[in-house]
Amino acid sequence: MSNYIFPEKKQYIRRSQEFTSSGSWTAPVGIESVLVVLVGGGGGGGGSIASRFGGGGGAGEVFEQQISVVGGTTYAITIGSGGVGGNSSGTSGSDGGSSSIGVVLIALGGGGGGGNGAAGRPGASGGGSGSTQNGQPGGGGGGAGGPGGSFGTSGSGGTGGRATAGSGGGGAMSGSAGPGSPGGLGLNGRGGGGGGGGNVIEGSGSCGGGHGATSGAGGAGLANSGSGGGGAAGAAAGGNGGSGFCSLTWLI
Repeated sequence: MSNYIFPEKKQYIRRSQEFTSSGSWTAPVGIESVLVVLVGGGGGGGGSIASRFGGGGGAGEVFEQQISVVGGTTYAITIGSGGVGGNSSGTSGSDGGSSSIGVVLIALGGGGGGGNGAAGRPGASGGGSGSTQNGQPGGGGGGAGGPGGSFGTSGSGGTGGRATAGSGGGGAMSGSAGPGSPGGLGLNGRGGGGGGGGNVIEGSGSCGGGHGATSGAGGAGLANSGSGGGGAAGAAAGGNGGSGFCSLTWLI
């Protein structure tokens, strides 16, 4: 009777690389797929003039998925910048930039928050609208990361399209806390919408989203969070959105 020799079980080693700024990545020879977390830049919060409020910026799109790659191929990694907050003349925030891995996967940037009654800009998630006068709802927090967001409406940010990434935060009434006032929920600590101006409690937005100011400038979204900037209250600027992010994980 011959002895059967079982082949040794292959031991895999997990490798990963993070990108907080644009660069490139060469897929190791022999791998066929990689787990990606990709986040677009968050939109800037809306600025405001005296006795008015700006809307919170929308969060960037958030992806977490396995993608196919070709070993030995170099892929360009682009990290989207955060949108710039509107100024104290009441301008709207600018949109966040898109993040990408070559042409394989693209995460769109969030829409800028509206200033002084302007609707939030559409993007991966809509920015909140601006409030037209004191005593009316503050601009809504931008929708959390996800494609297909809509325009913000007064007091509420547009909702992101990915259910796993959460929905937009509600604006606050002047003098009382509003629903969801910190801003939209995100995914894995990233992609939270910015809070709207006029929120009574200046708590930080979830998942890195900037807080909406009770008076003065809105808070900035955290760097590499893809979160929206907070809306301003009074003659002040909105917060800048957080820049995007990318991480890659594979087995060799």
